[in-house]
Amino acid sequence: MMKKLIPILLLFLAACIGPQGPKGDPGIQGEIGLQGESGQPGPQGEQGLPGVKGDVGPRGEAGQQGLRGEQGIQGIQGPQGLPGSGSGSASDEFNIVDYGAISGDGICDAPAIQRTINAAKAASLYLNTAPTVYVPYGDWDWHSQTDTLKEGVSMVFSMNARMDIGDSFKSPIFTNGGMRMTDVSISGGSWNDGQNGCTFLYFFSDALLKYVDGFIARDIVMYRPYQFMEVETVTGGWVNNGTFDNIRLTKPVKFLTDNSTAMTFGGNRFTNIAFQTGDATVTFIDPLRGNGNFFEPLIAWDIYTAAETFKRFLIVTGDRNHVEAWIQAPHFGDTLVEVYGKDNFILIDNKLYGQNGLKQRDGIINKSESAPIYVAMYNLSYGDNEGAIDTILYLPNYSVIWDIEVRTGYGFNDSGTDYLDIGHGGDTDWLVNDLNIDAPNFTFLSVTGNYPMAVVNQSYITAGYYGQNNNATRGDIKIYIHYSLNGSGW
Repeated sequence: MMKKLIPILLLFLAACIGPQGPKGDPGIQGEIGLQGESGQPGPQGEQGLPGVKGDVGPRGEAGQQGLRGEQGIQGIQGPQGLPGSGSGSASDEFNIVDYGAISGDGICDAPAIQRTINAAKAASLYLNTAPTVYVPYGDWDWHSQTDTLKEGVSMVFSMNARMDIGDSFKSPIFTNGGMRMTDVSISGGSWNDGQNGCTFLYFFSDALLKYVDGFIARDIVMYRPYQFMEVETVTGGWVNNGTFDNIRLTKPVKFLTDNSTAMTFGGNRFTNIAFQTGDATVTFIDPLRGNGNFFEPLIAWDIYTAAETFKRFLIVTGDRNHVEAWIQAPHFGDTLVEVYGKDNFILIDNKLYGQNGLKQRDGIINKSESAPIYVAMYNLSYGDNEGAIDTILYLPNYSVIWDIEVRTGYGFNDSGTDYLDIGHGGDTDWLVNDLNIDAPNFTFLSVTGNYPMAVVNQSYITAGYYGQNNNATRGDIKIYIHYSLNGSGW
């Protein structure tokens, strides 16, 4: 019933209400109501502009190292660079394989070895090094050319480096090229010629500034070469102070030829030279033209097999040369030794030969055809100074002193004088008085002058070094005394 009356009431009220009056003033704002519940999130707006870059944060800790990758393929070797500047190592090695030498291929390796020598020389000029050319184990061929050694470059051959010399090769293997050569050495190597054709070393010097000095060769074996060494000097040139040690030749024609026109092959030392003769052997040294050369010991054997051709052991032209040799079953068709000069010492099979077997030429000892000669060696150093008289050997009555050699290897360096005396217990300078030993030298005190000297009373032979200020820090000499016992050969 009420639902039917409501519309009628609304019509009645509308008829009774007048027109709307003017708008009233705003009422006082009520208090803020309680916050309603949060609505649902609206849709995400568009991305804003990038912000300003912030500061770099602190570095994080290093991560663990990753696994090593596989090795890449080796690249092609580039060309050799030019020598750089600066100081190099004390000993740089140049291997002939790096310059084209191939073992056992039958192709001559001499050009590759020459390239190696040239490269080592170039390095020594730029880097101030002491280079060495190295020839490793292998079979190397030498058929076509002579190689020129270079000043300051040494060569080392492996113990098992074998050099095959071609049948048609009749030239020197190494030469100085007519130029100055110092600080050069060759060691090792086995050389097979087989045809008696090649010469191992050829040195030529024709001017003062083209000399060869201090060359060293050691531990070399050769089979059927023509000869080990040939020397040729003319006025102004010289080949001096070489060291040749532990050289073995099997069935050569000869060992040494000196074709010099000047007596300028001197002060060279040959030690431990073994010489097996053969059907082509003619002589050992033919000739030697020089002074102060030393050969000890020379050993020759199989002489009978070469009796038809081996007519002479050596020819010496010069002064103060020293030769000591041991010969197995000596047999010669001509004369054993020829000597032209003075103060030479030739000792063969522990005998100092005179007229028997020796063509005498001015000055060789000629009173001991068969007397055995003994050699005593004593080493004296700078530490044996004032008042230290050292005993070299004891000699009985009527012994004979034939020669004395003094070899100063390192000069004594006292701030004053450096002198050597040799004598006996009662007279310490009986044999040698105030010999200057302040520089490397070889002094041969031979039969001229006071020698030979008979020891009338038994005596101890002594030596003493005298440095004036007793402050030497260097010095070394070797003293060799050649003597016979009980008047032998006197």
